Amino acid sequence: MLLFLILVLSFSFAVLMKRYLIPGASEALVAAVAFLPALLFFFQTGSVAKLSGFGVSVERLQQQLETGIAEVGVAIADLEAGWLSPVDPDGPSFGQAAYWESCSRFLVLRKSDVPAFNTPDFSKYVRDATWAIRSSLTCGKLQGVIVLDETDRYIGSYNSSFFSEALAAWALPDIGASNPDLSNLADRIMMYSTFGTALRFPERRIELGDGYVAAVNENQTVEQALTDFKVPEVKFVAVTDARGVLKGVLTFEDLNYFLLQALVSSSGS
Repeated sequence: MLLFLILVLSFSFAVLMKRYLIPGASEALVAAVAFLPALLFFFQTGSVAKLSGFGVSVERLQQQLETGIAEVGVAIADLEAGWLSPVDPDGPSFGQAAYWESCSRFLVLRKSDVPAFNTPDFSKYVRDATWAIRSSLTCGKLQGVIVLDETDRYIGSYNSSFFSEALAAWALPDIGASNPDLSNLADRIMMYSTFGTALRFPERRIELGDGYVAAVNENQTVEQALTDFKVPEVKFVAVTDARGVLKGVLTFEDLNYFLLQALVSSSGS
């Protein structure tokens, strides 16, 4: 089943590359891109020890996969122009994102911005945060919520799947009412959802294992960042400076594309 998925994705990428990215790509290059992931899968699982075809040596590519990125020595800070996803800590608030029903890849939750519990401000905060997350989930773009302290230092992250309950009907305000009861809505979300307490105690829920702390320094290499992606639930890694202040995000998809591009380039040299 896994091999089938790998083949479908690699063939789809090869077709898209030929049609949109590199229209003049040779058939050999297209075939190499299409079969490369499957060949690496066979080699990694021990199904083959040495194989070559379509101008590509699996043994050589395996060696490049293990040592190539380290030899390139690309620092994460050098990826900012094209590969590092920017996250603006001073971007739209939950209230603004909820009002405009924005579609964001990442949302920022500052623990210092959480109002006092059982107050009108807290009820509005829960409503706005849930609606902002819901909007980005609905559009299919949200990858996660990043938690920062008041100085923009990185605390931890939650994958978008943790907030899937925001799509439930009971998480919606009473649209039919002229003056929706926000306290009742906040109570429902806090009582029935898993993510509700994360909105109130974002750092504590990370410590309990619902989120994760995956961060690398911007001066580390791409190879060093790969170690964080060995944890199954990690879909993106926060990039920080020496003081721990968030600089951006390195996603698993972007890193995969970077590695594929590096492998294809090195195989042709």
